[in-house]
Amino acid sequence: TDQHERKDHSHPFLKKQWVETRMNLGKSIDLYQIHSVTPESSVLQDKEVLKELHTIKKGGVDIGISTSGPQQKETITELLEVNKREKLFTFIQCTINIYEQSCIESLKRASDQGINVIAKEIFANGRLTDLNDNLHQENFLEINKVALKLNITIEDLALIWVYQLPFVKIVLTGASTIDQIERNINSLNKIKIDLPSLNNFQLSQTDYWNTRKSLSWN
Repeated sequence: TDQHERKDHSHPFLKKQWVETRMNLGKSIDLYQIHSVTPESSVLQDKEVLKELHTIKKGGVDIGISTSGPQQKETITELLEVNKREKLFTFIQCTINIYEQSCIESLKRASDQGINVIAKEIFANGRLTDLNDNLHQENFLEINKVALKLNITIEDLALIWVYQLPFVKIVLTGASTIDQIERNINSLNKIKIDLPSLNNFQLSQTDYWNTRKSLSWN
């Protein structure tokens, strides 16, 4: 497809999607999540959307959003402001990995306020795997040295680092093949390894997100 996702955060589309979701999944829905919310999105300011989400929540479904882009912190802050008025959101899914650590403090606050944090893109869209041979090489090679000293792979290190963050409730690996699943399971067998601080390896948000934007979808 030429368009990897359709982004429509309007109230009419929400109502349409919710009807389709219930028709296809019935009552086996625990979480309804609106994806790729940014400060430019209307979701967190749209009273009709928030009212509709509240109605869905009354039916016993948790409500969440996912964030994306260099302004994740602002989106998280805005969500927390909505929750001050009414506890609507109970899940937030954010990009967080060794390269992108900018929203850690915001996610700590969200977790402290009872919001379940889901970590996504933990391998930085392949940039924190052994397949990366041309992006962020200075940082990549230093991170790989840390992994080698610990006798683990860079993928192990990327997964374990996120898994050990105390405020993260769920870690999404993005595995889509049996081999990837098996490697993820193998990483979990090393989950108690003591890691050094990796704060120095984070990229600037401009560098991280501009590079991500340039990657091809597959």
